[in-house]
Amino acid sequence: MYEAMERGEFFDGEAVAKLWATARDKIYSDSVNWLDVMKWELTMKPHYYMANYRFYNYPYVFAQLFVFTLYPLYKEQGESFVPKLKRLLAAGSSRSPRELGAELGFNITNVTFWEKGMEQAEEFINMLEETL
Repeated sequence: MYEAMERGEFFDGEAVAKLWATARDKIYSDSVNWLDVMKWELTMKPHYYMANYRFYNYPYVFAQLFVFTLYPLYKEQGESFVPKLKRLLAAGSSRSPRELGAELGFNITNVTFWEKGMEQAEEFINMLEETL
């Protein structure tokens, strides 16, 4: 879409729906059979196109990477990690992720914390690819 915008292309509903369907099909390949009418599916999800919702998915990505980082810490620390995880979960959103991490001895502002999560994500991807 950004490339089309740079080329100055006109965006009516059909053009946006076509771009959406093309991107969607790259993700799902032939694993899903889509009905033609589903090209309008993006209109059901306003966070895709409403400017004030552009960071809508950030919390999901942040949380997933956070969990991917915690998993190797659990593998390293074993059972001693379980009480830390329970305290983290019990705290909910009562404090910022930075504060919660610090209380458990994690510095989420340190790049090495997040690198553990990226390494874990890569390990999961490799495991998935081995099964295919």
